[in-house]
Amino acid sequence: MVARHIRKDNNQSTLLVQTPGGFDSVSGDVIHIHHDSLHWLVCASLQGVVYLADSAHRPISPVVGQQLKQLFQSRIPVNGDLPVYIVLSAQQPNGSDCGVYVAAFAFRWATGTMAP
Repeated sequence: MVARHIRKDNNQSTLLVQTPGGFDSVSGDVIHIHHDSLHWLVCASLQGVVYLADSAHRPISPVVGQQLKQLFQSRIPVNGDLPVYIVLSAQQPNGSDCGVYVAAFAFRWATGTMAP
């Protein structure tokens, strides 16, 4: 639904990160859901800036860092550190609602109702 709304149909499965090639680098505005150790989180690249929303409020793990660097390879500066802005987001009250939060964050970014 989000992909249709933002007119993007080149979705990539989070399983791609486990392959030798990993994710294909993306350009333009995108919203992407990530999986990290029994947890879902979402990123958006809007007007060239990469944002991340995590309902567990955890630091970026090496696995998610790898996924972000694969997706936004062209935006990595010479020092190798991809700038990612953590969005202050609602925190889930349990260990099982992350998928619901991810869907809500993605939908709000896609419809322009969530400020980065």
